[in-house]
Amino acid sequence: MMKFISIFFLVITVSVSSIFAQSFEDALELYNEDQFEEAAAIFSQINDQRSHLFAGKSYLALAEFPSANLYLTQALSGSIESVRQEAQYSFALSLYETKNFSQSLTLLHELSESQNRTGLRNDARRFYNQILDYLSENQRFEVLLKLNSQTIQFDLVTRSRSYLDIVTYQLLVSELLKTTKDSEEIRRIESELMTTTGLNRTLNTFPSAPIGTVYNVGVILPEFDENDPDFTIPRNLYFGMVLAASDFNSKSIDQKVRLHFRNSAENPDTTAKAFKELVWSKRADAVMGPLFSEPATRMARLAEDYQIPMVAPLANSDDLNRDY
Repeated sequence: MMKFISIFFLVITVSVSSIFAQSFEDALELYNEDQFEEAAAIFSQINDQRSHLFAGKSYLALAEFPSANLYLTQALSGSIESVRQEAQYSFALSLYETKNFSQSLTLLHELSESQNRTGLRNDARRFYNQILDYLSENQRFEVLLKLNSQTIQFDLVTRSRSYLDIVTYQLLVSELLKTTKDSEEIRRIESELMTTTGLNRTLNTFPSAPIGTVYNVGVILPEFDENDPDFTIPRNLYFGMVLAASDFNSKSIDQKVRLHFRNSAENPDTTAKAFKELVWSKRADAVMGPLFSEPATRMARLAEDYQIPMVAPLANSDDLNRDY
């Protein structure tokens, strides 16, 4: 009897392992085919470090940042070092996409100083430098004050030489000095950073976005019944945007565009709700739409408040031109 029970449990264990392996491989195939929503649904049901990693990466690809961060954090607590490091890199990318630059830089710097020999260390170092180069003038000051690492602070100021005018650069150095208590470090900063001799005067005003940047573009258009005479207008506009995004993605290796559609329903309140959802849940970098002047006027105020570029294809109210 005991032998029968042992064999029974062995069969059950083998069957469960086979189902797990099959599920993971199926999900991985979906992930590799860019079917991220389907992949995430399977990965999130498997309690395994690799599955947590790929669930996080799938949600990251969907711009579902809270879910991505949840699973990537779980992958970071696992025992397999290579999986932990890949989760750390993906987590840094998620933080960058949500403009949490200080934490992203901290994770990337830690990874770039690790003993990883798979090429991830070099990727982390490249991404780290690209973020430092990409920050705006205001972001450089904000990130400097949020960082806890003097090494990263020093790197940030050093790499700001080509992106700031002399006066602003010296102000940034002064802010760095205020965060420094060690007298030897203060002397090093003053010696290496305060001098403007040889400072590059050919400012790089528009640095390239880091490799791997995804531009999340919201599309807010009204949904119509296909028998409605106005149906063809939003349909053709949307198809045009999809074709443009596909063309950009096929030609660009380093950056991608992802479209997120929301229904404006020809209503100013619905349009405002859709806009806020895109800003907060998808971290939209820009918004296309809506079609008509009344909801566009409401959304233009929000675009101004949130500093999100907005393109309203057909709205022709003069108030939009004058006020925004």
